[in-house]
Amino acid sequence: MTYNHLTISELSFIQNFWNQGVKAYIVAKTLKRSAETIYRVFRFLDAGNSISEYYENYRTNKAKSGRKPIVLPNDELEYIKEKVSLGWTPDTIIGRNEKHISCSMRTLYRIFKRSKDLDVTSLPMKGKRHPNGYVERRGKAGRLGRALSERHQDYPNYHNEFGHLEADTIQGKNHRGAVMTLV
Repeated sequence: MTYNHLTISELSFIQNFWNQGVKAYIVAKTLKRSAETIYRVFRFLDAGNSISEYYENYRTNKAKSGRKPIVLPNDELEYIKEKVSLGWTPDTIIGRNEKHISCSMRTLYRIFKRSKDLDVTSLPMKGKRHPNGYVERRGKAGRLGRALSERHQDYPNYHNEFGHLEADTIQGKNHRGAVMTLV
């Protein structure tokens, strides 16, 4: 279940209910929120604070959360710049293990995209995942054979001749097996 943060309008409703002396559990049912969330706001208001202070505290705490960006040491950055100038890709730099790089290949690509020192356009493929002219070939297996509407054009005596089979397949869970029927 995901958690939805209180909006400023919900906080103003909570403050109005608090000013009127409505119990927190009734406010929680009205706003369809957890009772502990409402009690937390009520305790904050009981301490003599305002909703704007509560919201500012929330915003400062929210700004501190989340993953911090990975910063590579200067010696690793210099090594990466040197190898990129020779035409190496991040895959090759990480894969060669000539020097320990303290991040993965995907993280190194992300560093290239956000960094001012490492330019993604200096890479051989300019940061694109696929080269120009790349054609996606996955998921095309279901387009084999011909349509049923074309069958009568190719075989006018389809219903009168023996030997014309109609096939169908059913794939098992996780593509582990299949059942084929021929009629």
